[in-house]
Amino acid sequence: MSSATIELNDGKHHILVNCFASGEVRSLFHRTEFFRLHASDTADKFFQLVRKSDASVVGVVSFFADDSGCFVSPRRGTFGGFYTDKAIPITLASEFLDSVIRFLATMGARKLEITMAPASHAPAMHAIYLNLLIQRGAVVRTVDLNYDQPVTKLPFIDQIDYGNKKRVRKAAREGFVAYAEAFDMLKPVYEVIAENRRRHGLSVSMSVLQLEEMNQRLPGFFHLFSVRSSASPSVLVASAICLRLQPDILYVFYWGEIDGMNTYSPVVMLAAEIYSFCQKNQITLLDAGISTVAGIPNPGLIRFKESLGFRASEKLVVDLPISPEHANFGTEIVNG
Repeated sequence: MSSATIELNDGKHHILVNCFASGEVRSLFHRTEFFRLHASDTADKFFQLVRKSDASVVGVVSFFADDSGCFVSPRRGTFGGFYTDKAIPITLASEFLDSVIRFLATMGARKLEITMAPASHAPAMHAIYLNLLIQRGAVVRTVDLNYDQPVTKLPFIDQIDYGNKKRVRKAAREGFVAYAEAFDMLKPVYEVIAENRRRHGLSVSMSVLQLEEMNQRLPGFFHLFSVRSSASPSVLVASAICLRLQPDILYVFYWGEIDGMNTYSPVVMLAAEIYSFCQKNQITLLDAGISTVAGIPNPGLIRFKESLGFRASEKLVVDLPISPEHANFGTEIVNG
């Protein structure tokens, strides 16, 4: 992949394009190896906003090309878009955005398609980049509803509704126990989830092999959980695959339970174990994902997540049409 450097007007920062500076940001979906895992074309670009004084990476965005002139962020993953670890001046965020737009416009981009992180993950950053994108002609195509909850010192059972309290206590009386699992339990954990999805006419978006490859490239980001019955401890009755998106954010990537468990609803006990894991590991936000399909709400899924204490925040898909005028944004590319 060809590389380039874009010098910014403040003289303190530049943007490295496919140079892969050694510094990494906190966000899993904005790390070098996550980009490399999904990049398949020389037109795919990884932009790092770098502070010159100490060579630290303070911002990242990646875009992936398709055959129609559209550049998407991300190609795979729950979200992409512009990310900065800490608050940066809006003038710097603006120049970062404009320079990326200009670079892609000179490559022939006709449209940028960005799936932004849920607003609750970093409200100020979300607001700033949405404002900047809208000013430049972007339109919001989809508003998904993402469900998450802050992790506090309160016990999980104190934050769920009465019906779920009863289910957790009944499952405990009947000998069900929740566990954190090692990654070598991926296949049985995955099979519970895959069977649950097949039963509901759905599929799993990633295979076991793809998850194993991702773990090899990005070790330590996966966390697995299960519920077992003391009567048959080798059998998993519920399971979850979670991703630590940032040191303080855990995302429930997949979860589900086997057939015939409606009376006990072990996935509620599973949620309690995941929440407890967050409390013990300095995780302050538990993200249970979206409850919409292309923006259309799933009322049953929303009721379930709300009954567990999760609340909605917006997760946007934004389209930015690219015109010849966009090639004048930003500053000059000094080498490539």
